[in-house]
Amino acid sequence: MPRNILIVDDESDMLQLLKRSLEPDLDCRIETAESAQQALARLSREQFDLVLADIKMPGVDGLELLDLIKKQYPDLTVVMMTGYGTVDMAVEAMRSGAHDFVTKPFDHDALIVRLEKALERSRLIRENFRLQMECQGRQAFQNIVGTGAAM
Repeated sequence: MPRNILIVDDESDMLQLLKRSLEPDLDCRIETAESAQQALARLSREQFDLVLADIKMPGVDGLELLDLIKKQYPDLTVVMMTGYGTVDMAVEAMRSGAHDFVTKPFDHDALIVRLEKALERSRLIRENFRLQMECQGRQAFQNIVGTGAAM
């Protein structure tokens, strides 16, 4: 199953650059959104493994988007990015539920490594959920007591 990433940034040039460079290197499908509203609309229609969102956006900024995502999709992995990175901003993003925080301009290889780790987190969450559902199905008949030959 191909991995799906949603990149949210108000700069269309940055969106196209990231899409062109990350899709082949991560072997994934990348969708883009130029605002938090577009991102939330896409999230309601499609399943994503990872959201990479800019913090500085007009209207609803990235940290507000992060809060909205975590309320509606608590297990979704979100990585925040910004060109105006400070330690305080990174701490705030991580406390709000971001998996990671990257600053622009970023080293392409380092970004790939960080996004691979974030995608691995998403895979592990899905696998954990699948195994929990599988175990619940097995435990459904755990307390059956019977004396018939068929049992």
